[in-house]
Amino acid sequence: MIRSHKIRLYPNKEQESLLKKAIGINRFTYNWALNQWIEQYKIGLKPNMYKLKKEFNEIKHEQFPWISEVTKCSPESAFFQVQDAYSRFFKKQNKYPKFKKKKLNQGSFKMGNDTFLVENKTIKLPKLGKLKMAEYLRFEGKIITGTVSCKANKWYVSISVEIEDKKKTCDNQAVGIDLGIKTLITCSDGKSFENLKIERRTNKKKKRLNQSLARKKKGSNNFKKQVLKLQRFYDRVTNIKLDHIHNMTHNISSSYDTVFMENLNVSGMLKNRKLSRAIQDVSFGEIERQLNYKCNKIVYVNRFFPSSKLCNLCGYKNDSLTLKDREWVCPNCGGKHDRDLNAAINILNEGNRIKESTVGYTETCADK
Repeated sequence: MIRSHKIRLYPNKEQESLLKKAIGINRFTYNWALNQWIEQYKIGLKPNMYKLKKEFNEIKHEQFPWISEVTKCSPESAFFQVQDAYSRFFKKQNKYPKFKKKKLNQGSFKMGNDTFLVENKTIKLPKLGKLKMAEYLRFEGKIITGTVSCKANKWYVSISVEIEDKKKTCDNQAVGIDLGIKTLITCSDGKSFENLKIERRTNKKKKRLNQSLARKKKGSNNFKKQVLKLQRFYDRVTNIKLDHIHNMTHNISSSYDTVFMENLNVSGMLKNRKLSRAIQDVSFGEIERQLNYKCNKIVYVNRFFPSSKLCNLCGYKNDSLTLKDREWVCPNCGGKHDRDLNAAINILNEGNRIKESTVGYTETCADK
């Protein structure tokens, strides 16, 4: 299996200047390749990244001599990005590819495993020399690719490594989990993880930073400084949120062998104008993505299964239950239920039933 480790880089001023040039050249090459792809498709040709790369190599030394100032990985990776963008479009995973715009303090480019070398806490890049890394590479194995990126004027390298497949063993076999807004994750055994509500807590500061940016003249030095402040604010909020999600998903994946959860329609849930901001804040999609690659096995329960309305004791369906009802008493058997815990138990029971019957059973096994 392949795992990636993202490590912060500390380039000097000369190296940082070359890295910014590499990102700019990657963007230029991507836009050139995308334009050629569109033009050739209009006249009936069938372009691909290999043909475009060959055409570009024939003219780059005459028309774009500054390309050779940086590593060749920068322009080469752009052709793979264009090919991947069209592939995703034809699979209906993304919209039609767009031209890249120049953005302040952002960008990335990829490198093959034969173009860089990792030694202890340094990485050697072509035409850049050795750059300091914040920590050692976490994984041992064959290095596949590396991606250098810039975010909020901070530099990172993400190294993908092929490691040995190791199956995790857990004492508790299965758990049902219910995703929510008030309590982020509730497990069927009573364990729960609270929602940090980080976006709600930082909303005033975000508003002040945006107001300050609106008062600056676009393109001025003060404008660029304020953009960097806003980028660093968003970066910090994202890191706090991701750290919390990683801790939760690691706790669940290391404690249970099989996880049962609802197959939520997040894009549909975001259409609710009253709850859309809160749903975006909790990042259901990111939680599901991390559980998929961390857990041994994920079993999805149908999204239309009434997990909150069913009594886990007698099976009575409470159709009068509303979203504001956090606790309710079953009118049939008199059982008292916490809304989220009751839903998690019902998801566990339904997941076990589906798994035994193998009817309508959707399973995702992580590459462990």
